[in-house]
Amino acid sequence: MTLPALLCAAALLATNPAPAAEPAAPPPIPPASVTVADLAWLTGTWQGDVEGDFAEDQWSEPVGGVMMGMFRWVAGGREGKLALYEFLALEPSPEGPVLWLRHFGNRLVAREDKDGALAFHLASYRPGAATFDNRDPANPLLLSYRREGDDRLIATLERVENGKKVVTDFVYTRRR
Repeated sequence: MTLPALLCAAALLATNPAPAAEPAAPPPIPPASVTVADLAWLTGTWQGDVEGDFAEDQWSEPVGGVMMGMFRWVAGGREGKLALYEFLALEPSPEGPVLWLRHFGNRLVAREDKDGALAFHLASYRPGAATFDNRDPANPLLLSYRREGDDRLIATLERVENGKKVVTDFVYTRRR
């Protein structure tokens, strides 16, 4: 290669640097070393739209080693009809936090039996992202939460219906 060609190539490289690599995601933290306080990034009131329906998640701050949550789904938007409530609790366990939840309809009629709270065990954790698994091979469910910035929370429910994987994203913004 001639000197002018080398200089031209060097000038092109200097003006068009290679794109910067995306920073690597931090490695997952073993669930047994995660505390409920590590999930404090869930705290707040989060509202969103799911296929035209209104959805809301509210999470208390960690106190006494636990967090409380509430979920409400209103079919047809804010003025529609209640589809369901969920009451949630994040509690510590030797394996890491467990997310307990129960479904209710109108008049707080429980959908599970009186001893039937559903347990979701922390399966993976990174700061700002957590996935919980119900550990039920007959009816597998994964529930994931991911923070994006200060005012966006995405909850993803993965389930199997009629032999097919179904994924529903609940995209929330923080209510001020």
